[in-house]
Amino acid sequence: MAQLLMFSITLCLAGGCGNSLTSFGGDFAGDRGTIQVVIINNTPNQAVLTLGTFDPADENSQPDIVQFAADPDQLQLPGQSSSSLITLTCARVFGVGSSRLIEAISQNLVIADLDQDALVDGVTFGDLTDDSETIVDIGVAAGIEALLGTDFSCKSLIILQLEAIPLRGNDFRVEFSFIPASSDR
Repeated sequence: MAQLLMFSITLCLAGGCGNSLTSFGGDFAGDRGTIQVVIINNTPNQAVLTLGTFDPADENSQPDIVQFAADPDQLQLPGQSSSSLITLTCARVFGVGSSRLIEAISQNLVIADLDQDALVDGVTFGDLTDDSETIVDIGVAAGIEALLGTDFSCKSLIILQLEAIPLRGNDFRVEFSFIPASSDR
């Protein structure tokens, strides 16, 4: 018993506690599963954001991301709408406009290929101008992060709801919930 306890303590001290022991949901050892995401924009405003999965402990891994932009030639998320079902590679962290996600993208992806307006901390809400390509910022919701094994599991469905905060002017929030792969719901 004492040896098992010492092994557990050694694992924790070596960074093995928390979500580092959680399965990536693949069908074989070393494989990664996926997560699915749907975004429901309950605000009257267009949302501009970057979301994705990443492994902060692995500086060489590439984040798997999706962006919603103001540019009509790119994926958009207008007010009072929802996204199609998004499939992402399962990783230790799921982020929406979080500073660590933006940092992982900056370090491991070609930034020039991405929409710079969506590559910001948080989620920007705004109205399109007459040219329908630029957005007038109305407000911002803070970015969020969720941890594998603590907040979600691989093969699960993540539901993000973008909400205006009543009576607080131009404040917004991102609500996170998930349905596990096997659920009684």
